[in-house]
Amino acid sequence: NHKGYTGKQSINIDYTLSIITWDKNSTYTVKASLLPIKSADPEGYILFNRKNVNTHVPQTLKKGLKVEYFRDKHLIKYTAKGVMGTVNAYWGTGRPHYRLPYDKFSVRWSGWIEPKYSEEYTFMLSSDNCSRLWINDQMVTDTWTNYVKRKNRVKIKMQKGKKYKIRVEYFNIYGTSFVKLFWKSRSQRLEIVPEKSLYYNPHEKPFAKRSKGLTLYI
Repeated sequence: NHKGYTGKQSINIDYTLSIITWDKNSTYTVKASLLPIKSADPEGYILFNRKNVNTHVPQTLKKGLKVEYFRDKHLIKYTAKGVMGTVNAYWGTGRPHYRLPYDKFSVRWSGWIEPKYSEEYTFMLSSDNCSRLWINDQMVTDTWTNYVKRKNRVKIKMQKGKKYKIRVEYFNIYGTSFVKLFWKSRSQRLEIVPEKSLYYNPHEKPFAKRSKGLTLYI
């Protein structure tokens, strides 16, 4: 049960549990060995990638992505939610939601993405501060601990007509804030991933349950 980990610091731990199960009462049970992970948050929040990904696509999908807003870096202090057509945001020195502070806020986009071609796609996540991209519950780009402007790129082979889970997380430290998700392939020019290729489940439950020292993505 994950409650046993509450309050524990895991700064020096760089392993992730490969399988995590849960019941309807949100009781989490570990049933796996330890596997090395790509990175961990140095402030004590360990990211748990799921080895066995549930790629079931719900039938009740709508265009766009679900958006969640938080008042902290670790996406714990939930503030509000909404829907966006794309990951193409420029807030300047403002804020994405009136309930958020002007600095030190985070945003999560989540849903599914469907490519037009069966080709290798290049994804580029551009932001002013911290950001990371997940495809099918696997982190593929990560600048969460790097505070300089950069364009994170990754190449992924995709199949036409198949929907893949996608998640983008962003944290603004201070000042101007923006985050944009691009893609391109051999048959497709570089562009912001369009709304027609993105989907979200309007009936989806809250995305993650978190506690200090342990992050559970469900």
